[in-house]
Amino acid sequence: MPIRKSVLVITIGLLLSLYGVAHSKSAWRRVDSGTQYFFTSISAPDSLNLWVAGGVILRSTDGGNSWGIQFDSLPSYISIGIVAFADSLNGWALGELCCSVPISYRTSDGGRTWNRLSCPTANGPNAQQVRAVSFIDTLSGWLAMDGDTVYRTRDAGLTWTPNFVGVSGFSPFQIQFVDSLHGWLGGLGNDGLTPLLYSSDGGRNWEIQSLNLNDTLSRVIDLDFIDRKMGWLLMAVAGQRIYRTTDGGTNWTATHGEADGPIRKALDFVDESKGWIAGTKFFGGFVSVISNSMDSGRSFVDTLIQEGSSAQKIKMFNENIGWAVDALGGILKYAPLVLGDVNWDGNLTLTDVVLELNKVFLDEPFPAPEQMGDVNCDARFSAADIVWLLRRVFLQRPFPCSL
Repeated sequence: MPIRKSVLVITIGLLLSLYGVAHSKSAWRRVDSGTQYFFTSISAPDSLNLWVAGGVILRSTDGGNSWGIQFDSLPSYISIGIVAFADSLNGWALGELCCSVPISYRTSDGGRTWNRLSCPTANGPNAQQVRAVSFIDTLSGWLAMDGDTVYRTRDAGLTWTPNFVGVSGFSPFQIQFVDSLHGWLGGLGNDGLTPLLYSSDGGRNWEIQSLNLNDTLSRVIDLDFIDRKMGWLLMAVAGQRIYRTTDGGTNWTATHGEADGPIRKALDFVDESKGWIAGTKFFGGFVSVISNSMDSGRSFVDTLIQEGSSAQKIKMFNENIGWAVDALGGILKYAPLVLGDVNWDGNLTLTDVVLELNKVFLDEPFPAPEQMGDVNCDARFSAADIVWLLRRVFLQRPFPCSL
C-alpha cells in the first residue's frame, strides 16, 4: 500500500476509535467457539468476561468475540453443565460424574485454576444431580438438586446446609435468589400443579405460589426476576406461556401464549419492559430462534439464526449486549450495529477502515452485513464511503444512511 494511503488509513482509524459513532439498532450473529459441545449454561458478570459450559468450559475476555477452552483436562466421565461467576475472578462449575453423581469446582482467579469442592449427596447412597445454582455474591449461593431439598452455602461452596422445600416429590429445574432472603424455585410437582415455590428467609422455608393453572403436568422451564417484585416465568402449559408478576409472585398474569411455534428454552429480561427468549424452530431444518419483547412479554418478534441448531440459554447484560448458546457449540452474540463497523465488534477502529479499504479497492469480503460499510447508503462500496467517514469525524456531519 502506498505510504500516503497508509498514513490516511492510520489517521482515520485512530480518530474513529476515539470519536466512535452512535448506533441505532442491534442484531444477533453467530460466533465460532471452535467446539461442537452442547452448551447449557452462560455466566456474564460484566460485559467483557464470559463463561459458557456444556461438557467443557469456554471463556471470553473480549465480550464474546473470541473464545478459549478452560478446564479441558477433565476425564471423559466428568461433564460440566453449569457455570456461575459472581465477578470476573470468583466462579463455580458444577456437573456430574458417571451415574449422575454430582461434582463441583471453584475458582478464585478467573478460571486459570480450579479446586474441587465437596458436593451435597455426592458420597451418599442416593446421589442427586445438580439442576440449577444461584449465587448472589462471592460467598452466598444455593443449589437445586433432584429431590425435595435446596442446599445453601455461606462460605463459597466449602460447606452446604440442606433445607427441605416442603413439597414431597418436587423436581426443580430453576432457582434464583435476588438477595440473601428472597428466592424462587421452579420445576414440577408430583401432582403436576405445583411448579413454583418462594422463600423469604434465605431458603430455610418455602411456600407454594399459585399460578391458577388447570392444566396437568405444567412445569417451569425458566424464570427470571429483575428485583424482589418483578419477574417472569416461561411455562410448559397448553403449549408454552409467559407469566409475569409485579408483586413478588403473589399474583401472576399470563402475558403471552403459543399452542405451537418455536420451542422456547430460556428467557431473560433487562428491565420492566425489555426481554428476550431463546429456543428452536423447524425452518427447513432446526434453527435457533431468538425473540425480543418491548412490552413486558405481551408480544415477541422472532429472529432466526440459521447457523445454529437450537438455542439453549440466553443472557442479556443490557438492552444492547447479550449472548446465547446453542446445541452445536455455537455462541450467539447480540451487539450494536454501527455504520462502518465492518468487523462487527461494536466499535469503529483501524481494523474497520482497513477492511473497508480492502473491500473497496480489492473487493475482499468482510464479516459484517454489506450495509455496515455502505455509509452513504448508495448500495455499493466506493471511495465516497471513506469520504463520509472523514466528514463524520472532522465536520460532524451525520451519515446519510441510518440502519
